[in-house]
Amino acid sequence: YRWQAQLYRWSLMKALPKITLNFIPDVLHAHSLFQDGAAATAIARKVGAALVITEHFGAFEELFNDREKRPIIQSNVDKADSVITVSPSHREKILSIIDSDIAQKVSVIPNVVNSDLFYPAESTADGDAPRFFFAGSFRPVKKLEVMIEAFSSVHDSYPKATLTLLGTGGSSFPLYEQSLRNVVKEKQLDNSVRFLPA
Repeated sequence: YRWQAQLYRWSLMKALPKITLNFIPDVLHAHSLFQDGAAATAIARKVGAALVITEHFGAFEELFNDREKRPIIQSNVDKADSVITVSPSHREKILSIIDSDIAQKVSVIPNVVNSDLFYPAESTADGDAPRFFFAGSFRPVKKLEVMIEAFSSVHDSYPKATLTLLGTGGSSFPLYEQSLRNVVKEKQLDNSVRFLPA
């Protein structure tokens, strides 16, 4: 795993002269304390930019508990000017794990939706046919098999219920995605659970 962050950092540093030919950033924003943070830390130092890292990963402690990843994450946090989390509990989790006094530079910016632009339409759904929807990556840490199991219980009471799963396991988790499809088949939910893209 350590080589992933190093290779990613190396490839971006190699491309940096072309990237900064016409533009040198004042602020860099990375979306992970591990891999993206490692690359952004090196670039920020090289170009003299401030560094902001947002950690979205809910199971952050799994990354930090990996002995190969821990020193990279610790270094990235120490070098960042600001660290953003998506919830107060996520902030507390990060503060409890990191081995330095970083409380003053860790803030919370929640995932939000502008309800003036996005709001539920008048429901035309059949009350006997609840519809469930998931959008995101199919990764084991998200425990989507638990969602399918829970949906199976709902489906027992509401046979017209549907579940749509939008996403993919991609090249990283193709076996996990297939295992989800297998759970759907085992539960005989083929006509009620839909995977998009198919």
